[in-house]
Amino acid sequence: MQFREKEFNRRTKNSQLNLALTKIERIKQVYGEYQKTIVHFHTPASYDFKFVSDKKYLRSNANSRSYASFELSEVIQVARDYGLFNLPKITDEYLNDMVTKNPLFDNQKELITYLLIAMKLINNSIKLAVITDHNTVDGYERLKDAINILRSNYQKGSSMPKVIFGVEISCGDSLHVVGITDDSSTSRELVTEFLTENVLSVSAGTYLTSWEVIEWFRKQGFISYVAHINTSNVFKSDYGSGAYKKRLLSSKNMRLVGVSKLDKKDDLLKKLSDRGLNKPIVFLDEDSHCLEDLATKTFWVKGQELNFNMLRNAIEDSDISIRFDKPNLPAVFVKSVSINGDGFLGKQNSVFSVSFSTALNCIIGGRGTGKSTLLDCVSFVLSQHVRDLGQLKNICKQGQISLSISVDGKVYYLIFNPALTGVHEEAFLRGYLHGSEHQWDYLDHVEKRFNSEEIAKATRGKIQIFSFHDDSIYEITDKAKFLNYVFRSSYSVNELVKTASDRRITDFIESQLNLTSMKIPELSNQVQHLLNFTYKWSRWWSCE
Repeated sequence: MQFREKEFNRRTKNSQLNLALTKIERIKQVYGEYQKTIVHFHTPASYDFKFVSDKKYLRSNANSRSYASFELSEVIQVARDYGLFNLPKITDEYLNDMVTKNPLFDNQKELITYLLIAMKLINNSIKLAVITDHNTVDGYERLKDAINILRSNYQKGSSMPKVIFGVEISCGDSLHVVGITDDSSTSRELVTEFLTENVLSVSAGTYLTSWEVIEWFRKQGFISYVAHINTSNVFKSDYGSGAYKKRLLSSKNMRLVGVSKLDKKDDLLKKLSDRGLNKPIVFLDEDSHCLEDLATKTFWVKGQELNFNMLRNAIEDSDISIRFDKPNLPAVFVKSVSINGDGFLGKQNSVFSVSFSTALNCIIGGRGTGKSTLLDCVSFVLSQHVRDLGQLKNICKQGQISLSISVDGKVYYLIFNPALTGVHEEAFLRGYLHGSEHQWDYLDHVEKRFNSEEIAKATRGKIQIFSFHDDSIYEITDKAKFLNYVFRSSYSVNELVKTASDRRITDFIESQLNLTSMKIPELSNQVQHLLNFTYKWSRWWSCE
């Protein structure tokens, strides 16, 4: 939905409005969100990295080509085709300077390749990327540095992927094990020491069996699993001894498994179930070795902090924290509320603020702690609707109310200012409707009647709606259209809770059904059936 707007002013660092909106923008989100994730991809540190697979970059009659065979000029051409040199700071001079000063990269070819990998992760909105080179961890720091190099080439505030420390180990039983750890120096040193002691070469891997490698990582508190196990021979009857299979295919070692394709997941789970392994957690292995395949096998992991612990916690709660289909956010949802005043919620010299989740929100507290007041404030700013004069006074007493709202993926900031400075208590309604300068006008009739439409009209005049883009602050001029779109029902959740125990609940249900555009002949009969059921339910509730 598009709303008319006008440029309010430039977003200068110290302007009062910018500071106020920035405070709302920075309210800490204390809930988890689904993060686009890839697990198991390779970089030039892997001996079998292919770089690109498009035929125009291959030599005649070749189906693939090793990374080592590419000349610098060819790598530069690929970079030009991918748009790397369209970024403002990426020039030949800059790249030469980076190679000279940066000890991580041996040459410009290597630097450009890691920059291309980083760019594709960024452009595909990858939030969590678990790097797993074959039998080495040499690519980890290089990729992290490449992302940092590109950071300044993207718009301020652009999301950068978080790289998680991992490795893919080729085991003595021909299976591959992915190990994932946190990025502390202690953990990385443990893994590096393990690889030094047990890996014969980056191409040969280790003589240890897969279950030995899995159990070593698990013993350290890390994540480990058999990668793309659906492509292995482990389920064949002639593969390995009975004792070997019993140890490998145990509930602990098969708690997490990797699958090469999503459409193979159900078949894999059935094979594991046939062996008494019920409901293991599944990761989608990307196993990409070239730019074309990078960021093509993604899934979503729910969490707050982008780190190893987020991944580990998601495994513990996989039913709701791991998804293979893209989660759809609501078209409209409240991100946060901030109340600045000396009322019940807003304390003197202390702003009350809280963030909301896109999923379930629970407001918990004892009687009189402000649960209803918080809901009333949010509902009032969005609907401009109050039950009575007492509720309006209580909301205004809280002070300035600010909301951040996501509407169709764009964030807007709503600021409600009661503007009651100088208004006397006995003239509250007149002052609210007409301002302090007119609070003593219309003495005989205004204060004695409560007109919801007049309240709503005055309230809309006290609300400003802003958005950020192009380094400027814009004000929405089409407020009525915006407010009608974000709050389609004038019945607040809090009011619904309060009326759920009597017949008024039927009025709410009936009003919502009347809003539907469905043309179904039997709808009226279904509505009557629903209302009869609800009436019986409300009578039962009242008797309890």
